[in-house]
Amino acid sequence: ETAAKAITRMDNICDFLQKDHFYISYLVWMTIGNIRLEALNKILEAGIPPEKWLEEQLQILTEMEAKVRQMEKQVLYGEAVSLFNTLHWLAHYAGYAGNDMKKTSLYFHSLRFFFPQGWWQAASNGKGLAQIFHVSEFAQLPDKATGYPCIVMACAGYHQTNRRILGFTASCRILRGLIEAELLKRSTGDYPETMNNLLIDPFSGQLLKYRKEPCQIIVHVYQKVRKDEEMPSAEGMDDIHTEDSYEFVAEKCTVEAVQIWSVGPDGIDDDGMLQESEYGSGENAKDDINFIIRLDKPSTVSN
Repeated sequence: ETAAKAITRMDNICDFLQKDHFYISYLVWMTIGNIRLEALNKILEAGIPPEKWLEEQLQILTEMEAKVRQMEKQVLYGEAVSLFNTLHWLAHYAGYAGNDMKKTSLYFHSLRFFFPQGWWQAASNGKGLAQIFHVSEFAQLPDKATGYPCIVMACAGYHQTNRRILGFTASCRILRGLIEAELLKRSTGDYPETMNNLLIDPFSGQLLKYRKEPCQIIVHVYQKVRKDEEMPSAEGMDDIHTEDSYEFVAEKCTVEAVQIWSVGPDGIDDDGMLQESEYGSGENAKDDINFIIRLDKPSTVSN
């Protein structure tokens, strides 16, 4: 019941955020949504929720998948209005102090008479902004130079938002599959060997992948990595102490589990692995999106 209440609180926050048309609210909504999905996976793995609650989660996950696209359209509209209002203010009102305040000696919009090339560039960017924002999805926004430098600066991060949306969609569908597997297990006594009713992977256009057998995962273990040299303590030269250094270390583990995964943004099946390379990205990085239900405790294996 406590876990269910925590999930409900996250839903309430998301319901509030989805009423906002700002881009930052959209990103926060997806972030909290992903935390909710992780929490749901832990609750599911614990085997504590009743079947009725799991069936309710199936419906909620379906609604969340629909909302992420509905909100995309309203956020695109909100961002376009915000950017146009900003350009309009800069063009006509920036620097104007009003009748009740001391006026400045030079209005920003007056600069068009002294620097017509720059003002023409701003006006051109305004027209380009109108053309570029005539879209219904972030994926349709430009991901490279368009000839409009102001637009590139304003929209630099928008194009990548589509990857977040697809990742969120994939996570919702994966968890729906895991809940279906859990419900089958409760009715038959065991998880299915295969699942033929999995949803489509938004990254590949193919069915999501399912496995019931040992799976390799990456875990971060907090462990001692070195012992500093012995140094005299501050209280006296005769007292010697040592300090151990600890940090999180990534280790590859194998676990008995049922697993459903997406191939991720690169479209390459990494067997369900999500693992960054040494420098955070590159050809050795693995970007599959997966959720699992562990059937036993993990055991560490060598890389």
